[in-house]
Amino acid sequence: MLAAVKAVKRLIGGKDDAAGLQQQIAALKREGSEASEEIERLKRERALAASFEEAEETDRAIARQMWITEHCAIALPELELRLAAVRAADQAAALARHKGILVALYPRLKQALFAAVEAQHEVMAAREAACREIGEAAVSRNLPNPAYAGFLMKDSTKFGAARTTAFLATSRANRSRPQCRRRCGPHCRRGSRRRQSR
Repeated sequence: MLAAVKAVKRLIGGKDDAAGLQQQIAALKREGSEASEEIERLKRERALAASFEEAEETDRAIARQMWITEHCAIALPELELRLAAVRAADQAAALARHKGILVALYPRLKQALFAAVEAQHEVMAAREAACREIGEAAVSRNLPNPAYAGFLMKDSTKFGAARTTAFLATSRANRSRPQCRRRCGPHCRRGSRRRQSR
């Protein structure tokens, strides 16, 4: 019955770790709970004792269980404080580790962000030049606007890139279609039939 208490005594001088301390605390709580239940059982047994001598023997057993409960009550706060200290140290180590990872990654992110800013500046300048030459309405109807103004998230960036790529692919396909002399537009079938008849 005292196995948990003995285990705590043996481990007191060793290096603390969260898992070990949690096991010790759980064992100590279980030991204290079992001792409390045993005290109640022994009290009932003492009341039914056939003689004073027999009751005295039961008193000694009760005293042993009371010592266990008192020992657990004193040992538990110490173990819980040690567990809190271990958790604080583990958290500090984890924070330092993750900070190191972020610090190592940031130069690559910074370089990519500045490169993206320069590329976006060139795209916006090209679009402004197109607006000055052929007008904003024509540019809005016929040219894509690949400038990116959202957060750099994978899903949103992938969606915007796919939309711009599709627009550019459609524009290239339209430019490759034959047009008739009446200039009906790229979807006119008359020019296509005329080219085929030749």
